[in-house]
Amino acid sequence: MNVLYYYLFFLIHPYLSFWWMSFENAGRKKWEALIPFYNYYVAFKISCNKPWWSVLMIFPGVHLVMWSVLNVSYLRRYGLYTWQDTIQGIIFPYFLYFKIKDKTYLPSTNWANPKEVNVRTAGDHIILFLCLPILGHVLMYLFGMRFFFIRFSCRKYH
Repeated sequence: MNVLYYYLFFLIHPYLSFWWMSFENAGRKKWEALIPFYNYYVAFKISCNKPWWSVLMIFPGVHLVMWSVLNVSYLRRYGLYTWQDTIQGIIFPYFLYFKIKDKTYLPSTNWANPKEVNVRTAGDHIILFLCLPILGHVLMYLFGMRFFFIRFSCRKYH
């Protein structure tokens, strides 16, 4: 039953996010937001120019991180950089998505321009702070599994 909820939310999220309203501002067609799975491909292309990240949405667990990445990077392309926008983009982005329907689509951040970087600083620090536990768990899992296999193989030969 959990998998059913996962895929239902996967299909409903673009409609709750009003993507058909904001895709046109980014130079895409409205109908692209309404086709399941293809809409994530286009949304990743619009937000961070990495459409292959949409494949990572298939894996349960990873999809939660990728939804946060997609939501925050998509909202930033429309000029929502504050720490409040970042937290809302991670937790419940739908009010912000409704607000961006009239905003203009911005080019990606020029990291050589200190003015553009300073606007993003507070939100970027929140993202990094929230990513630390996830990265820590992944590293612990990988190293824990490595030590498990070493211990298991040593017992086998004794």
